[in-house]
Amino acid sequence: MRCLLLKILLFTSFLQVFACGNEYGYSLTGKRIHARYFYLSEKQIHFDQSKINQRLLKLNFKIENNSADFKTWSDIAVNLMKIGKADSSVKILEPLILQHPEEYNLKANLGTAYELTGNLKKALRYISEGYELNPKSHRGSEWIHISILEAKIKQQEDK
Repeated sequence: MRCLLLKILLFTSFLQVFACGNEYGYSLTGKRIHARYFYLSEKQIHFDQSKINQRLLKLNFKIENNSADFKTWSDIAVNLMKIGKADSSVKILEPLILQHPEEYNLKANLGTAYELTGNLKKALRYISEGYELNPKSHRGSEWIHISILEAKIKQQEDK
């Protein structure tokens, strides 16, 4: 029993927890849907810059052609987070939340942007609100992100 417990403890100590962003994609019928997610961490800050720049160019093309919607802006914010511009992401996502308060991706992405900028209380608020909208997100594991944010906040308050 001790051996099994030790193995589980060792295994879980190697797991890392990352903040995540949510982009929109297309279903086979052409509908814009939540399609994929990526992970952000301090160790994982080196995304393929050329791919991100290409993606941002495509998204900006939609803006220039007046075909951008809130999902386009959300995807821009996610890509800005990938290149370390979480402050800009917050500025994009805050007004979108007011217009689309029931949109999971917006809440989760704003929470992630706040976490990356160090505003853990607002991060917790929006990650929690996103979780209420979609508790099955990230294979039902978003509650772990909430618990980690709560622990980080408690640690900051009670050093």
